[in-house]
Amino acid sequence: MKNRISCHVVLSIVWMPLLSASMVCQAQQIVPLPNNRTVCPSEAIAYSVEAPNHSGCGRITWTVDKGSFNGANSEKTKETDWGQSVNVYWNDVAEIGTLKATATCSSGGAISIGPISYTIRSLKNQTPKNLAIKNGGPLSVCSINTLHLGVDRLSVPNTGFLTTIPVYDADGYEWKLSEPNNWMGVSNIELITITPTSPCAAGTIQVRAYINSCSGLKYSEWTTPIALRQTPSVVIRANGNASHNVQCGDSDPVTFTATDIACASYTWSFPPGWRAGGQVSPITTTTNSIALTPLSTPANAGAIPGPVTVTANLGCGSYQASMNVSYSAPVLSTPAFSPTNTGVLCSNSAATIAVEPVAHASSYTWYTSSDGTIYINGSISNASNPIITNSPDVTVSTPSLSSTGYGSKVYVTANGKPGCPGSATAEHYVWAGPPKGGVFIEGPGMMVDGDILYTYNVGYTGATTYTWSLNNNVARIRFTSSSPRDNIMTASLQRFIGEGVANLSLTSENSCGTSVIGPRPIRVGPCPGQINNTGCGIIIERVPGAPDAALSVYPNPTSQHINIELAGAVTDPLSASPVAVRLLNSKAEVVYTAQHNSKAISIPVDDFPSGYYVVKIQLNDQELTRTVWIEH
Repeated sequence: MKNRISCHVVLSIVWMPLLSASMVCQAQQIVPLPNNRTVCPSEAIAYSVEAPNHSGCGRITWTVDKGSFNGANSEKTKETDWGQSVNVYWNDVAEIGTLKATATCSSGGAISIGPISYTIRSLKNQTPKNLAIKNGGPLSVCSINTLHLGVDRLSVPNTGFLTTIPVYDADGYEWKLSEPNNWMGVSNIELITITPTSPCAAGTIQVRAYINSCSGLKYSEWTTPIALRQTPSVVIRANGNASHNVQCGDSDPVTFTATDIACASYTWSFPPGWRAGGQVSPITTTTNSIALTPLSTPANAGAIPGPVTVTANLGCGSYQASMNVSYSAPVLSTPAFSPTNTGVLCSNSAATIAVEPVAHASSYTWYTSSDGTIYINGSISNASNPIITNSPDVTVSTPSLSSTGYGSKVYVTANGKPGCPGSATAEHYVWAGPPKGGVFIEGPGMMVDGDILYTYNVGYTGATTYTWSLNNNVARIRFTSSSPRDNIMTASLQRFIGEGVANLSLTSENSCGTSVIGPRPIRVGPCPGQINNTGCGIIIERVPGAPDAALSVYPNPTSQHINIELAGAVTDPLSASPVAVRLLNSKAEVVYTAQHNSKAISIPVDDFPSGYYVVKIQLNDQELTRTVWIEH
């Protein structure tokens, strides 16, 4: 690029000076003038003025900015003769420097040459930007993997974009790795590949750029060091899962696994109810997994839940993760007997008694109430000598039986794992042998004509069917019952045939045999006393809900209370003798008994199962009986 100059000419009447001045006023320039207009700092660069004719101009005054003429950055102005060069030492600053020359001519005029601008090729106070690992993913802590690092390309300021000077990049980069064995590396580009020498220690990396096209390397500033590791994201899994629940009684080992980190050891902490090969917490391992076994009792593994924690120990730091282990004790439901189970066993016979499998049950405890007359899995059993099975079924059997049968209850409880709670106990009634004979038929001893109902029953005999019969010599009786298996008969007199005694009998039957109960003699005929029959000394059952004069039992049917009211004529002796009240179920079992000194009695029946019940009132030498149906 050529620089334009201005000429200051002093005119004279003499011809030759005029000619000389016109010759000086031609183009002048400072040389050398580099094509890219950049200069090296700190070097001595010789400059001079170049002109076709310098007649009459003998001295030049030089001035410099961002440099000096003596290398000490102190001499900013210097005078030379025309044609004599000067050395300029540019400062080591990343700025633009200027150089100017002023020539003094003999005519008294002055020629100003410049100023000329130069970009100083300096990286002083410059720092490469965005130093980073370029592998494209996180590194393991203390890795010895090959690392690809880089920074943004660093250019000389005041070159390239928005200037008339082409971009001038740094000539190279110097890298410094700090670890147990310090390492220095050089790269001609802004990228470098390195391999740390130690797999188990941390290090740092930093870089600076330089220019080597000038005398001596010219460096930028060092970047801030970055660590040659990343903080690991340590996680822990139990049998491969992010959570774990221990149920009461669990004793299977659980494998806990942490993130695998090179060169790390692992310290494991766990609740008191766990063991690692018999050892308690904490335990340090060289591998990233450990097998922990919960103790099988709720006082340990169950009652002491808590976190399992792992700490990865490295020479460059420690990193921790934990997992909460929860505990639950499953509630076992009461066993439900299969509806197909047998209810009757004959002599030397066997059958399977089963319950539906109970969730979380580990075993089942069985026993009977017959103290050995019914066997379970071939063995005698009772509450103090139960049978424990893993399956929800057993075989019940009987020895050789006599002609008299008997009943027994089979009890079962579902058991949780060792140390865990079990279920409530369920029961199933089993009868062994033919129905029981010799049972008294309970009910009134006289029937009289009228719209009256009479109830007769026997205790449970082990029968599956009951057949009632009455000889037809003196009366015809209408029998009613709720099902063929009822051991309660409700009868009413259809019409008189005559007076006398009718015999009431009961035939009870099951798959093992038949027994006949009775006959029970019953007087049939008109009542010699009043309609309430108190003079007859017998018991009269009226239509449900219609009390007689002697005894009222209501409501019938009932669901909450049985109310009993005694007539005054019957209860006069109450002051001397209390009333004894009993309530029997359909098996003739006494489910309620009490003595009362009141004419009005109330019996709560909320908790009694639905079915027929017999109310017995013992007053002095009289016994009054009523049948009541409880229905929920």
